[in-house]
Amino acid sequence: MKKIFLLITFLILIGWNLSYGQTSEYQYFSYSEYFKDDVIKEKKIKKITSTFFWTIPPGPLYQNDKSISSFNELGDLLCSESYYFDENDPKIIIQQTKDCFEYADGFQSRQLRFHNNRDSAEWIRDFSYELDDNQNVTKIIVKDRSYPHNSSVTEKFYNSQNKVITEKTDYGYLAEYKYDSKGNLIERIWGQEDWPRNSNLYTYDNAGKLIRYERTPQEEYETVLELNKYDKQGRIKVKESLSTENVKSQINYRYEGRNIVKLEFVNQKGETYQVTTKSFSNGLIQSEVTEMNGKVHSKVIFEYEFH
Repeated sequence: MKKIFLLITFLILIGWNLSYGQTSEYQYFSYSEYFKDDVIKEKKIKKITSTFFWTIPPGPLYQNDKSISSFNELGDLLCSESYYFDENDPKIIIQQTKDCFEYADGFQSRQLRFHNNRDSAEWIRDFSYELDDNQNVTKIIVKDRSYPHNSSVTEKFYNSQNKVITEKTDYGYLAEYKYDSKGNLIERIWGQEDWPRNSNLYTYDNAGKLIRYERTPQEEYETVLELNKYDKQGRIKVKESLSTENVKSQINYRYEGRNIVKLEFVNQKGETYQVTTKSFSNGLIQSEVTEMNGKVHSKVIFEYEFH
């Protein structure tokens, strides 16, 4: 599946309560860190159901929301459904959202959004593309049929290695990318053209693994520096972070066999305040359980159907 980057304004995205996943940069698929395009296709996944439980201590766990994502045999996301439940009665759905996608020639051509089991889509967007001789997408044209003022055009420019070096939109967004001799992204400069832009810096080890990440601070308490350490097997072992307020934190990764990963969140005082346990089977995430002060605070269960 060709990678398509659809740059829509951040405010619009927040207004539509999007989650991220397959098909485009701004996508509609929760927990996408576990389900890259090649995983969906390789595992022949037809449907993923993720159910999220959480609690406000000292109360019990309750079902807060559920998302269902379905895919065709090419690994394209067909529909993503989100359900939000009443805290006191998980049988009562207080909000439902469904995004469906259509494709043409390997590209996303249309997105339709439905709310609360309505038969007609309340939001429709159409996508068209221009390609260069190397089949790189050079222009993305988004026509918003429901809210025309949200339509947009994104242009993309590439280097001789077919890597994106510039992205710009008709609403003033500009991003520039720089790479090292191995093709690793080492700097991203982004933001509105008429404003001071932000910078992200990336440093890698000889194996191409990210060991340092720096970013321009935008808000208080935001992470501005991350340092990664890896074990002999190339797995991340420690992630150290520094915020704009000079607050340090750390995540330790513990691997128990092939199927269990524990993340220990440590504060500046060296205290472990949160532990998240991730369970896998056949390379697919099965559950994610987070404990705080020794008590389960949240839980996500993943279920699958296959082609």
